[in-house]
Amino acid sequence: MIERILTFSSRRRWLALALILLITAVAGKGLLSLRIDTSYDSLFSPKDPGYPLYRQTIEEFGSDSTSVIFIRDSELFTVKKLRRLEDVHYALEDTAGVEKVKSIFNSQNIRDKDGFLVTEPLMDYVPDDPAALGTKRRDAIYNPLLIHNLIAEDGTVMAINVTTEMREGDPDFNRLLFEKIEEQISPLRDDFDEVFQVGPPRLNVEIERGMFADLSFLSPLSTGILILSIILFLRTIMAAGLPMATAGTSVLWTFGIMGFLGLPLNLLTAILPSLVIVIGSTEDTHMLSSYLKGLRDGNRDVAIRYMARHVGLPIFITSLTTAIGFSTNAISEITMIRDFALSTSIAMVMNLISTVLVLPLLLSVIGPRTSKLPTDESEPGGFVGWLIGKFLYLVENHAGKVLAVTAGLLLLLGSQAFNIRVSNDPLSYFKDDNQIIADANTLHERLAGMQLFYLTVQAAPGRDFKDPAELAKLGEVVGFLREQGVYDKVISITDHLSLVNREMNQGDQDYYRLPDSRNMVEQYLLLFQRGDLERYLNPDATAVNVLVRHNLSDSSELGIHLRKLEAELEQVFGNDNRYYLTGKNLMINRAAESLFSGQIHSLALLILIIFVIMSLLYTSVTAGFMSLVPNLIPVFVMFGVMGIFGIPLNPGTATVAVIAVGIAIDDTIHLLSRYNEECRTEPDHMLAVRRAVLAQAVPVISTSIALAAGFGILFISSFNIVAQFGTLAAITMICAMLSDLLVTPILLRHLRLVGLWDIVTLRVGREVLVESELFQNMSTFQIRKTILLSQMREYGVGEAIISEGSLGRDMYLLLDGEVKVERAGQLRDQTGGRRNFWRNRICGRKPAYRFGDHSDTGHRPAFQPGKGGRLHALLSPHSRLS
Repeated sequence: MIERILTFSSRRRWLALALILLITAVAGKGLLSLRIDTSYDSLFSPKDPGYPLYRQTIEEFGSDSTSVIFIRDSELFTVKKLRRLEDVHYALEDTAGVEKVKSIFNSQNIRDKDGFLVTEPLMDYVPDDPAALGTKRRDAIYNPLLIHNLIAEDGTVMAINVTTEMREGDPDFNRLLFEKIEEQISPLRDDFDEVFQVGPPRLNVEIERGMFADLSFLSPLSTGILILSIILFLRTIMAAGLPMATAGTSVLWTFGIMGFLGLPLNLLTAILPSLVIVIGSTEDTHMLSSYLKGLRDGNRDVAIRYMARHVGLPIFITSLTTAIGFSTNAISEITMIRDFALSTSIAMVMNLISTVLVLPLLLSVIGPRTSKLPTDESEPGGFVGWLIGKFLYLVENHAGKVLAVTAGLLLLLGSQAFNIRVSNDPLSYFKDDNQIIADANTLHERLAGMQLFYLTVQAAPGRDFKDPAELAKLGEVVGFLREQGVYDKVISITDHLSLVNREMNQGDQDYYRLPDSRNMVEQYLLLFQRGDLERYLNPDATAVNVLVRHNLSDSSELGIHLRKLEAELEQVFGNDNRYYLTGKNLMINRAAESLFSGQIHSLALLILIIFVIMSLLYTSVTAGFMSLVPNLIPVFVMFGVMGIFGIPLNPGTATVAVIAVGIAIDDTIHLLSRYNEECRTEPDHMLAVRRAVLAQAVPVISTSIALAAGFGILFISSFNIVAQFGTLAAITMICAMLSDLLVTPILLRHLRLVGLWDIVTLRVGREVLVESELFQNMSTFQIRKTILLSQMREYGVGEAIISEGSLGRDMYLLLDGEVKVERAGQLRDQTGGRRNFWRNRICGRKPAYRFGDHSDTGHRPAFQPGKGGRLHALLSPHSRLS
C-alpha cells in the first residue's frame, strides 16, 4: 500500500498535478487571511490566574501600557525648544488610542515659597522670560514625583509618558500608534540632541521588522545550504533543486492553513519557511539517495519503485514523529509557543503530502538518469567514506569505550543543566546591538526603565487609606521596594503626601514623611487634582496602587526580587489587607516560570509517544527503549550547553528539546528499518549492522550536516531567541548524528528486529501456518513473527541447501516450492544410480524437518545451518527456506 502511495504521482501524473494545483488554490485563499501578531498578548497565558485581577486593576487605575518619549538636549530649557515639546504634548493628547499623556506641561508644582505653600501647574504655558524658565527648571528638578520620571537631575533630559488604551485582539493597534507618535516626534530630531520612543508599540514594530528581515534573508540562505549539501553528498546537480519544489509548496500550503485556522505569523512562526526547507529536505534527501541507488537496476520508473519499497515506511513514520515532536509544545501555556507548535506540526504534515505528491512526479519527468553513488555493500570514498570507516572501527573494536565516554560526558553535561535560568521579557529577545536595547538602556540610566508593574493593596475591612495606620504599612512596603535597589522609580500615594508634608514644614527634608493624622491626610489630598491621583488612589480611598518602573529583562532575576517582595508583603500586611502584583510584565514573567514544567511535560509526552510507536513498529518493548537512548543523548548535551554558556530557557530555546528528539528519531528509524531488512538475509548481527550503516550513513551524515547548517544560519537572526534556538538545534543535530552512527549500531548488535509491517504483509501458505507441527498452539501473528525472526533465503533449481555432516543449531522450514531429499551411499543401487528418498511440496503435512546426527559424508554444505544431518535438497524455482 505504501509503495502504491509513493508511486501514485509518477503513475498518474495528470491527476497528481491537478490535485497539487487544487490544494495550492485553496491554500492561496487562506493565505489572504494570514495575520501578523507581535503583541504582548502572545507572550503570556490568557489563563494566568492573575489576569482577572490585572483587568480589574487596569479598569480602576488605568492602563500599564506606556510609551516613553525621551528627549535630550544640552539646552533643553529654552523658549523655542520647550514650546515645540509643548505642541507635541498636546498633539499626543488628541491622538486616537491615547489614554493619558504626562509631562512637565501638565504636572503639579507643590513647594514652599517664603513660608507659603504654593500649589500651581508647573508649566501651564512656556514663559518668554529666561529667568522664569530657570525657576521652572529648578522647580521640576526639586519635585521628587518628577525626578527620574519626567526629568533628569541635570535638567538636560525630559520625558513625555504616553499611556495607551488596551486594545487586546487588535494586531494593528500598536503599529498604528507607533506611527502616530513617530509622526509627532520625527521633526524634533533635527533640533534636539536625541529623541526616541520606547514602549510596547515600538517593541511590536521592531519585532515585526525583524521578522520580515529574517524571512527575506534567512530563507534564501537555507535554500542555498540545502542545494549545496545535496550536490555535495548525492553528487548530482540535477536532483539538487527538486526539494525546493516540495519545500515551496509546503510553505504555501502551511501559511494557507494558518490563515484558515487563525494562527498568526509571529516571532517564532516567521522562521517556519527556513524550518520547512531544512527539516523537510531531510526526507527528500533519503528519497533521492534511494532513487539514485535504484537507477543502477533500471530506468526512472524502476528507481522510483525501488525508492518507494526501501524508504516508504520510514518516510511516513519519521514525518509522523517529527510532526508529533513539534505538536507536543502545544501544551505550553504561552500563546506564542502554542501557535508555533501547531503551525510547525501542520507544516511537517504538509511537507509529507507535498513530498509524496511532488517529488515522485518530478523524478518521473526530470529526475536524474544516472547515479554516482556507491553500492550499499561498498564503502563510500572521500572524506565521508573515511569518516564512516572511523565510525565502524569504533563500533566494532571499541564499543565499551564508546559507551563509557558517552556516559561520562552525559553526567558532566547533565550536572550543568541545573544552572539554566529562564527569561521571557520581550527586550531580551533582541540582540545587544539592536538600537531598541541601546535606547532602553539610555532611558534606564538617565530616567527610569520602560518596564513597569503595579502593586495594588486593599485597605483592611472598615478602613481606608486616609487612615495613618494603613498608610504607615504602605509606606513600609514602598521603603522596602526602594531598599532592594533594583527598581528605577517607585511612586505611590505616600510620596504625594510626604511631599506636601515636607513643604508644609518649609521644605525641611526631615518632614518628608507621612502625616500623623487623618485630618491632615484629607487636607493634603485636596491640594491635588484628580488627574494627579487617579493612578495611585481610588475615589473612596479603599485601594491604592504603587507604580514600579525597572529595567530588569531577566525573568529569573526579576523573579528572585519579586519573591522577596512577596515575603515582605506577607509580613507587613498579613491577613488584614488584600494585595496583589499585576501587570503584563509580571504575567510574562510568570509564563517564563512555566517554561520548565512545560518543557518537561512536552518532552515526557513525546518520549512516551515515540516509545509506543517504536515498540509497536518493531513488535518489541526492547526496541522501543533502544530507539530512545541515542535520541535522548542530544537532549542532555543541549541542556548542558545551555547551563555552561548561560543560554536562558525562553520561548525559542524551550522548543528545541522536543523538536530535536522529533527530528533526530528520523535517522534512527532509517537505520533500524535498514537493519531490519539486513536481518532477513544475514544471520551475523555485526555484519547486518555494518551493512545497515554503510547503506544509511551517507544520507544520515548529509541530512544531519544540512540540518545543522540550516539551523546554524539562524544565529544571524535579528532576535536572540531565534539565534539561540538555531544554535542549540544545530548542536543537537550533530550530536544526534554521532549518537546514531556510534551508539545505535552498538545497541543493534544485541537486538534482532521484526517490523510490524513485515509481519502483516508476510505471505505464506495456510498449511505452513496451521498444519506445521512446529507452530502448533501459536497464533498467526506469533507464527509470522517467528518466521521473520529467522533468515529467509531463496534457492534455485539444483542448488544444495545442506549436506550430510554439517554441524549447527538451526532448524529448517520450507515455506514455498519443492525439495528433494537424498541419502548418500546407503540409498544408491549397485550401479551407482540415485533413488528418490523423499520428495515434498510446500503445503505438505510435515514441512518442518528434523535430521539425525551422521558423519559418513564428504559433502560440503551450501551454508552453515542444520543440526548435524545429511540432507541434499533439490529445490524447484523460487523455493524459500527459513
